[in-house]
Amino acid sequence: MGINLDTARAARAAKREAKKKAPTVTFGGRHFTLPTELPFEVIQCMVALSKAQSNSDDAGAMTAIVATIRALLGDQHDAFMALRPSMEDLEALVNGAIPEYGIASPGESSASAGSSKSRSRPPKQTSKLPTA
Repeated sequence: MGINLDTARAARAAKREAKKKAPTVTFGGRHFTLPTELPFEVIQCMVALSKAQSNSDDAGAMTAIVATIRALLGDQHDAFMALRPSMEDLEALVNGAIPEYGIASPGESSASAGSSKSRSRPPKQTSKLPTA
């Protein structure tokens, strides 16, 4: 029997295409079509971007953004880059495209459940004298 990822992928892609769910990007008067399914390579790039941002590594972040754009645009990458997008354009593309696939934008996370109520008593003051 086995697992046929090609068949499953084709079925998911056909379902998205039938619903017109392939994300598109308009830039410089041109339209670019993103993949119907988010490539795993994009997720890897997003992890690298997150790590670079948390380490304040601007060069690493820029490299990760460019790699993300390349993974999203595939063979349309050169035509897109020929339009000379700014770094802000590239960031906007990444931040706008990812939610199109039902994933939170980079830097966003789901809300936490909230703080739990503390049941302990506050500590007692041990001395009225200031510490040195």
